Amino acid sequence: MKIIGMIGGIGPESTIDYYRRLLEGAQKRNPGGPALQIIINSIDLQKGLDLLGRNQLNELTEYIVPEVIRLHSAGVDFGFLAANSPHIVFGDIARRSPIPLVSIVEATCAEAKARGFKKLGLFGTRFTMHGRFYPDVFTREGLQLIVPTADEQGLKGFDSPGWYAFVAPAKTPAPVIARLNKALVVALEVPAVRERLQQLGNAVPPPAQLSPEFLAQFIRSEIAKWAVPIKASGTVLD
Repeated sequence: MKIIGMIGGIGPESTIDYYRRLLEGAQKRNPGGPALQIIINSIDLQKGLDLLGRNQLNELTEYIVPEVIRLHSAGVDFGFLAANSPHIVFGDIARRSPIPLVSIVEATCAEAKARGFKKLGLFGTRFTMHGRFYPDVFTREGLQLIVPTADEQGLKGFDSPGWYAFVAPAKTPAPVIARLNKALVVALEVPAVRERLQQLGNAVPPPAQLSPEFLAQFIRSEIAKWAVPIKASGTVLD
């Protein structure tokens, strides 16, 4: 029987829950059979949270990789991280891991697809709900994730929608801009394109908002809106 390795402690409650569910699941699949062999390496939750809070993702990777190596030294055959938030650096950890690692994000996505789900809600820590590691995996598989709005997360009056736009280099001739814009508007009218954008959680603007003039004015308004909080926060380019 293969030995499972668990990086625990980064979610004490989830560490206990995974341990219990793994044992229960094994008994249901093989009643009366041998119990699973699980080795748990419980690491410092607060250190992980501090690194996440400071967005020190390289340091977070450097913190967890040696702990995965400890599991390998203990004789485990494969392992997993018993919390969602550290999956923000799962790819970096997995590339340096001496043992195969199971992503609970990938496993959750596979289970959702197997059950025929198309649109799912995501609840978790701030790092999980704000990160891209869940949406990127689910979007790749054609599934849509819905997360609580900033207002629903307790940030009253906060409004920061994302948007995408095509821009061209300065001094691009106006006829070229007009031609590119016309092609884009035509593309956005294709039903398959609109449907795919909606599956990805994007709303297609109304025709009145698809002109170069509207975009130029919108960008100016965004710069003016965000200049105040950016300056107040002391944020600078690194």
